[in-house]
Amino acid sequence: MPSKLFILTGPHGAGKASLIEPLIKLGINYVPLYTTNADFKDTDPSRNIQKTVTAQEFNKHTYIASFTYLGAYYGIRKKDMTDALREHPINLAILDGNGVKQMRRLLRDNMVSIYLMTDYVCLIEHLLQIGYTNVEIKDLLQYYEKNHVFNGWKDADFVVKTTRGMQIALKQVLSIMGLTEMLPPEKLKNLIR
Repeated sequence: MPSKLFILTGPHGAGKASLIEPLIKLGINYVPLYTTNADFKDTDPSRNIQKTVTAQEFNKHTYIASFTYLGAYYGIRKKDMTDALREHPINLAILDGNGVKQMRRLLRDNMVSIYLMTDYVCLIEHLLQIGYTNVEIKDLLQYYEKNHVFNGWKDADFVVKTTRGMQIALKQVLSIMGLTEMLPPEKLKNLIR
């Protein structure tokens, strides 16, 4: 069976890092995203979801997918991805819509994109929790609207809403990844009676 890459995409603050963390703890391989964004805000930088490097260091490597976002460079190193696909049957990554399009051209049927959809209330609450100011949130929301970030779901293979909580979203992502099982008919009958 060929290796699969599952890409979580969606606006910053939709819950990508919050979902990646428990998936990594379950043993699923994560292919890191490199960035020149030294100001990335996260509730726990030790999660190592993004690796921050200088622009000089970033430019030393070849990327299988790369993009810019709010003036910073982001990318997945080609070597990291080829090693992951060779060594692991299931892999995870985070990319924006442009990165997903680049990856789709290369991996075609071996890639699945999952757009994390949220609403303004949940998004703003999350951004406030991770340290954004009201002005930064306003600017970010304007950027999202101007660049049609909220329309990314149209290009995704699957959409998972994160408005009902990360546990529910995690179960949905695990199902999309084929990592859940149907209950045997007898057990199912007992549950629904």
